[in-house]
Parts: sequence; C-alpha cells; structure tokens
Amino acid sequence: MKYKFLYLVSFLVILSWCKDQKKEEIKTGVQFPPDAQYVVIFGQSSHLDISWFYTSEEYYEKLVRKIFIKTVEFLKQDAIHTSFFAEAFWIDKFLNENLPEKDDFLKFIKEGRIKIEGGGVGTDDQLVVPTEGIIRNYITGRKRMNQIGIQTTQNAWVPDSFGFPPSTPDLYKIMGFDSIGIARVNGFSAPTSVYYLKPLIDGSFEIPKNMVNKDSGGWELIEKGQLFIWKGLYGTEIIVYWMPFLYGIGSSLFCKSGLAPNVYLNPDIECLGEEDKANEEEFSQKLQTYLSKIKPNSKFVFVPLGWDFEKPQFNLGKYIRYWNEKYYPQKKIYLTSASFSDYIELVKKEQLPVFSGNLAPYWTGYFGSHANIKKFIFEKTYRLLSIETISSISKIAGIDIDLKQLEQKLSEIWWYMGMMTNHDTGAGTLYKKTYQNETVKLMEIISKKIEDLEKEVFGKIAQNTQQGKYIIFNPLSFKRKEIPAFGFKIADKPPEYKISPCSTTEAAGLKISTVLWQDDGGSWRIGSETPPGKFQETELKVPTQAKCELIDDKTNISIKAESIPLGHSLTVRISFPSKITRIKVEQHLDLIEFENRYLVYTPTFIPYLTFFKVYTEDGKSYTFSTKGAKGVAKTSENSVDAFIGRNVRFEKHDILGPIGDMSEDGPFEIEIQITQDTDELSSFFSSYSFHFPLIAIEGKSEKTNFQPELSVMNISDNLGILFSSIGVNHIRTVLPSKTIKFQSNIFKSSNPISPLTLKTSELSNTFELIK
Repeated sequence: MKYKFLYLVSFLVILSWCKDQKKEEIKTGVQFPPDAQYVVIFGQSSHLDISWFYTSEEYYEKLVRKIFIKTVEFLKQDAIHTSFFAEAFWIDKFLNENLPEKDDFLKFIKEGRIKIEGGGVGTDDQLVVPTEGIIRNYITGRKRMNQIGIQTTQNAWVPDSFGFPPSTPDLYKIMGFDSIGIARVNGFSAPTSVYYLKPLIDGSFEIPKNMVNKDSGGWELIEKGQLFIWKGLYGTEIIVYWMPFLYGIGSSLFCKSGLAPNVYLNPDIECLGEEDKANEEEFSQKLQTYLSKIKPNSKFVFVPLGWDFEKPQFNLGKYIRYWNEKYYPQKKIYLTSASFSDYIELVKKEQLPVFSGNLAPYWTGYFGSHANIKKFIFEKTYRLLSIETISSISKIAGIDIDLKQLEQKLSEIWWYMGMMTNHDTGAGTLYKKTYQNETVKLMEIISKKIEDLEKEVFGKIAQNTQQGKYIIFNPLSFKRKEIPAFGFKIADKPPEYKISPCSTTEAAGLKISTVLWQDDGGSWRIGSETPPGKFQETELKVPTQAKCELIDDKTNISIKAESIPLGHSLTVRISFPSKITRIKVEQHLDLIEFENRYLVYTPTFIPYLTFFKVYTEDGKSYTFSTKGAKGVAKTSENSVDAFIGRNVRFEKHDILGPIGDMSEDGPFEIEIQITQDTDELSSFFSSYSFHFPLIAIEGKSEKTNFQPELSVMNISDNLGILFSSIGVNHIRTVLPSKTIKFQSNIFKSSNPISPLTLKTSELSNTFELIK
C-alpha cells in the first residue's frame, strides 16, 4: 500500500435526520440540527496520481475510469452522497471519452455533488518545483476546466505533497486560494508504519507525540489542532486543514483491521475481505474513539475518505443514518457528507489558532532523486516564460504575432508541464519502469514542442531584422549587459563575455570535491531517516568529468558522473576558508534559513529552488545557483554538500508503496554558478540571470522593422515579472520591489509590495497594461 494517502473531494449534502425537525442551513447547503454540538462532515474522494507506480495510461485503464464510473453509481445510489477530486488531468481525460456515464458525471458536477477542489493539472510538489511551475499548474488546469464549463473552488486540496515552506500561505494567497488541505508536515521522522498503521490497526487513533521531533512544525500542530490559520512571511493568512493520520483516515473506520484496500494487489477488494468489513455499530464505536482523540478547533469536523485510487465507500449513507438515528439524540454529534469547500465555508476563521512557521521538510532524500527531471522542469519552465515575454514585447513593437494562437500552443505545453511537476514526477519518486515508459517520452514531447515554438516566434523576429544585426532580448525585469529590463536592443553582435578556464578543485577561493555516500534509503528518504538505515561517507571514488570556467566575475562549474553505484548518493562538497555561520535557501518568494530544530539528521539536506547562499565568519557570502538536484546540507563547520544524484531502489525499512525498482541509470550531473554577492537582492539577480539567459536572434531580412531599442518597462530592484496570459493585457509579478520606478508610461501599478524588503503591505501581484 502506498502511504501517499489520498485526496478528499466531497460534495454538498442534504441530510434528513428527522422530517419534522427544523435544521440550520448555512449558505453551503449543508444542513444540520440547530442543537448539534458537533457536525461531522465525511468528504469522499480518491487521490489520483498522474504517474508513479504505473504510467498515466495504465492508471486510467486499470483504476481511474472505474473510479469515476463507480462515483456516478455512488451518487445515484444515495442522495446523501457527494464526492470531490483535485486533479483536472483525470477529469479532462474522462470527459473526453464517449462513455455512458459522462453526462451524469457532468450533471453531478453542475449540481455541486462532485466538486473540483483546487483544479491544478495534478498535485505539485511544493519544495523542489519552481514557483511559476506551481502557479502555471493551477492556471492551466483551472483554465481547462473552465473551457468545458466546470467551476473550480478556491480551496486547494494538497494532501500528498512532501512538506511546505513558510511562504506557502503567501504563494497560495497570490493564486487566489482561501484555504489548503495538507497532510505531510515535518517532525514525523520515524517509519511511516509506526505513525499511520498502528493507530489505525489497533483503533487507538493516538498520535505518538513522544516520537515526533520536539519543537518541529508537526509538534506545534499537534498542540494547535487540525484547523488553524497559517500566517505567511508577509502577514498573509490562509486557512489550513491538517490531517495528522493522512488523507484516508475515514476509510479505516469501515474496516475492522483499519486497513484500506491495496489497489496494487486487488483494486476490487474492500478492507481485507468481506469478514474484515465493519458493520454499522463497529463503525460507530471506531468513530467515537477517533473523535475523542482529535482536536478539530471547530464545531465542524472534517473526516476525509479515500486513499490512493480508492473507490467510493458505498455504505457511507447507510452508516451515517445509523449513527444519526441511534447516537445523535444523546451525543448531539451529527453526521453528514459534503465537500472540503463546504466544510471550509462553515469554519469561523476568527476563532482559529494561528501558526507561523516552516512545515518542511518531510522527507529529504527526494531532493536528490532524479536530478535530471528537476533540471528539465526548471529549464523548460524558464524557456516557456521567455517565449511569452519575447512574444509580448515583439507584439508591442509591431511584429505580427498571433498571441491567441500562440497562447493555445503554450497552454498545451503547460498542460504537459503540469504532468511533470506533480509530486511524484517532479519529486523524482516514480518507479523506473514508469520513468522509462512515460516520463522520458513526455520530456521528448515537451522539448520538441518548445523548440518548434521558439523557431516559429524567433523566425518571425528574424524576418523583421536586417541581416548582420541581432535582436538581443532580456526576459528579466532588470538591466543586463546594456539591455533594458523587459526589452530588447538591436546590436551588430551579441554581448561579449570574458571567458577563461579555472581549476575544478579550487574555484572562487573554495575547494571543490565530490563525495560518495552509502545510502540504503529509497527515492523519498536518505537512509538515516529510517532507522536502522545508513547514510555515511565512503572512501570509494566515482569517476567524474569536471569543467570550470570564469565568465566575467562568475565561476561556472559542471560535474558529471556516468554512473553511481546502486545504494549510494553522490554530492559535490564545497569547503570554505572560514567557518560557516548561516545557510539560506531560496524558496517561494524569499530566502529562508532553516532553524536548528529542523536539522534532525546527520547531515540534514534542505531544499532550495534556484540557489542557496552561504555566509562565513570572515564576513563573506557566496551564492550557489544550480541546475540539477535541489538539496544542500552543512557537513562540517567549513563545508556544505549539494546533491549531484542518487541511485537507490526502495525504502527498505518501511512500506511506502508496492515493491519495485526506483534505481537510476544516469548520467548524473550538476551545473553550479558561484558568485560573491553583497546582498540578498543581488543573489536573486545573479541566480535568475543564470537561469534566464539573454536571447540573441540573428536577422534574416533586408531591413529592420524594430525601433533601435525598446523597454516595455524598466523597474529598479525588481525580479520575476511574468506574463500569466499573453492573450490578455495583464502581467503578474512574483517578486515585486518595495519601490517601483516606471521609466515608461505603458504600465500602471496595482499596489505591489516587496517580499524581500517590505513585509507589511497587502500582497498584490498584478500590473495592468494601459491601452
């Protein structure tokens, strides 16, 4: 059984406890008796990975189609039943098939008995996927749903992502979400089976607090309860529903053993067989125990139903009625069924406790797993953003580019990228056969489509540029090499860079080496995260190819190993002449320093996006921008190690899925840019310059139809202004500056703030183009 347990998606429910008894009704449509002390809302869902153990086509044929067909049957069976899902990928696939159940499925969506919570293409990883990858995942999925007439909610169901940075509330608020449902948080470092199987099997529902890392985010949430307000880095607040037993806890109530069906062994069996099914009274007794152990922080208690690819619980309505008839009169606890959104609508935000902190990492081994996928996702995301920027600038400059047609092609590619950024593919925790049979092919498709689109767009620009001239585009929002921010310059030749060789063992005043670690963990965890696992340095050396170049004032190092021995991880070690005082990592919207309470392993790898920054006792600071893996750890007073790659198979000391091969063939490689930056903003500039190169397009025409130089806007100290939809007149900023200085009257501001320097202003991320 995969302990990635599942998303809930439930629907509006109208229960009838007693025909002549008046019920209080909230705007959601959920009904309950006015004297109810608690209202327990069962949310029926199924967490649907895009690709993990199987490819998406295999999942659909073996499981997903049947789940949707069964959902229609489930909703027809009982008016009390509802359901919800999170992943637009599967809804779109099902509705594109000409099945008898299609019309009923759509009808139930329009009636609100099926809801799409969040509506991203899939469910993204939150720690090693680029910020814009997550944003585009939701934009693309929700847009596809809207195109087929399906509304999505403003509540995100993200129960299987592997940890959340402290900027999560800010990011989700930027995207317009009011709440988020999560499960995996830091602090739970012992084997999953200890935490989630034993309490379900013995029916105790006890959270083993003595085994949770003290003072971790998870420890704090045990104290605060399931429902709370998470305050972000900039004062942003979002409602969070936390599932300490993960996202299928309700399913365990229907089985005497507490074990849900294992869909990878037999997708049709319920519990451990007929004899293991709990009757109404056994269900009621288990529910009472569960309710006595949790801290809901509200009169309304949400109980999610459905692990990975689990079919709906057909006995739900019958068991709800049994409880309400027998137990409600004495206990005043009323059972009903509704969606996650309906539950959130009932919650009184002002009565909830407030949490402010870090809920990452949950596992750390996956930061280095399938580094090639991570490199691919970042590179392709930034190339797509550059195409959007260049196309929009060119359109403003008078080039005949059909933005609507271009947007359609971009949307198709972003859909594929949504498959890549989901929390198994983007995290690198998928099985080898799935990687070979689907992911490799998907990367080839995306690469070809991006190349074709670049040829199309850049070709039009070339046909409007004189031979011997170059149009140099800067896809970023700060000036580089005399190229204006968000603009272009006509030049006789591309900008020149001073390039010279440097030592691959001593660069930028630092010592560079590689280290091989014995690692008997799996694709999620390094070995030391699951006792008695091992993660320790070895004397064995892996042959590597290394190259070092000085490019102006930047040091660029590339390291490549053709293979890594099975059961090992390979890192690049960077040693400093002075003691390390701090390490900061880029996460969504800011630089974050992990407190010591989160560093519980030896060593503890922490996640970053495009760069990490090291501060030393001699007053220096170094920025390390990388293309490849996304985990860095302090390994001595003077050194840090960053993952190059891992070659491991499966979690040996725990059950995290069906047994199978997760090893990697290689090659394993990393590119590192080292700069010494004076401040944090300079670190962002240098890192994003590394990831967003200038683009030079050589002229092919007799004359140039561009004006000599164009700056769509020139904003000081600003980063990451991205076009959310090039077919409309809006630009979104991810990292706006404290003071925005417009050197053009093309744009007007919409109350932007600086996540880097100003943490008190209202979050805003929109610029409107003045026609």
